[in-house]
Amino acid sequence: MDIERHRRKCTVCACEEKAEIEAAYVAYKPVDEIARMFSVDRTAIYRHVAAYPVLKEKRFDNILGACDWIIGHGMRNLDNGGMEPTPALLSAAMGLGAKIRGQLIDRTADVTVQLEKATEPELAFFAKTGRLPGKDDKVQ
Repeated sequence: MDIERHRRKCTVCACEEKAEIEAAYVAYKPVDEIARMFSVDRTAIYRHVAAYPVLKEKRFDNILGACDWIIGHGMRNLDNGGMEPTPALLSAAMGLGAKIRGQLIDRTADVTVQLEKATEPELAFFAKTGRLPGKDDKVQ
């Protein structure tokens, strides 16, 4: 692709808000929404991104932005009575976002060790309830 020709013809390049459009794209804003916000054609945005592959790379690197968008979009839909996102999708996005931020502590190893040391009644309790017995649970 001839980048000079692209710059001359591209409506995104000619737009005063070019940096904001690119930032919105990298932040996983939907292209239709970006087009409305900045009054540019959505196909122009896709052509602009194709001319600058670094934008696709930056967007890919911004997985956290995608997680935040999924969570925000899902919560907005719930608040507005729109299409309900699946709990699995929201949970996965929240979990991945927390992992990326370093806020998620993986407790899998702890549970595995506790299950290995569990008695038969404790294992039966876990199989029935899906949780390990606590100090207030009567396990027989």
